[in-house]
Amino acid sequence: MDYLTAYWKRKENNHNVLMSVAEQLKAEGCKVYSTKCNKPRDTREYIVVEKDGKRNIVGFAEVPYRWYIGSSYSGKIAGLVGEDTYGFPFTVDEIIKSLVPITEKRDWFYVEI
Repeated sequence: MDYLTAYWKRKENNHNVLMSVAEQLKAEGCKVYSTKCNKPRDTREYIVVEKDGKRNIVGFAEVPYRWYIGSSYSGKIAGLVGEDTYGFPFTVDEIIKSLVPITEKRDWFYVEI
C-alpha cells in the first residue's frame, strides 16, 4: 500500500472510531462537538466532550501516531509507535473522569455531533 492510501485509510478509521466514541459518550449524557465536515473526504481528528459544566478534547495525532485526552502534547496519551495505534485505547469512563471545568466558551467554532 502506498503512503497516501495508507494515510487516508488511517484518517477514515480514526474518524469512524471518534464518531463511535461520540455516540457512546452521548449515551452517557455528554454533549459532543467537533469541527464541521464540509467536503465528502473531510474527517475529524478530535472531538470536544462536555458534561456538567466540564469539557475536554479527545483525538488522534499523526506524529508519532497517538490517541490523546486533553492535549496531544501534555494530556493522557496512548498508542505511541510500536503499540496498537489504530484501536481506541481509552474507555468512556476515563474520558468522562478527565473532564475539567470550562473556563472559556468557544462554541462558535464547533458543531454538535
